[in-house]
Amino acid sequence: MSILRGSHEGPLTEEFFRVLDKVKQIHNDVKVLLRTNQQTAGLEIMEQMALLQETSYERLYRWAQNECRTLTQESCDISPILSQAMDALQDRPVLYKYTLDEFGTARRSAVVRGFIDALTRGGPGGTPRPIEMHSHDPLRYLKNINKHVYLHSNHDVTHTNFGKSQHKPSFSYVKICPYSTNTHVIYST
Repeated sequence: MSILRGSHEGPLTEEFFRVLDKVKQIHNDVKVLLRTNQQTAGLEIMEQMALLQETSYERLYRWAQNECRTLTQESCDISPILSQAMDALQDRPVLYKYTLDEFGTARRSAVVRGFIDALTRGGPGGTPRPIEMHSHDPLRYLKNINKHVYLHSNHDVTHTNFGKSQHKPSFSYVKICPYSTNTHVIYST
């Protein structure tokens, strides 16, 4: 139980997910006791497991939300633990949706921040030069903007599956990139 409750700021581990799965299994198995003469014991165990699950999902949600907030342009990789957390949060659709919203907000901020840096500061060490340096030449300026968007969208999260659940399709981040425009669509399936 201490693994599931843990500290709210502490990292999650594989053990957390194993224990959470065990608690879910116990909660489901207790339903058998409810069909026997052990209904009182079954209800007590079920209540304890439900309370433990809710506490665990709350901790999982807070952790996943904080992890999504830490995603930056430099580290936009989705960790296996975050992927596993998103898979587990699918059991709580409201928490899952809020976490997806947080992920989208963090990614949008990172992409915008990277684009503004490319416009005003250029690359590391000044190479390539800031895109704004070519604002006097509209054609070159737009080409550089399109080039930046295209190049950085290829390094973006182009197709990420949060979770590995076979029976539930999960989150996909799909890149649609015709030659002249670049559009990102986030959808839940």
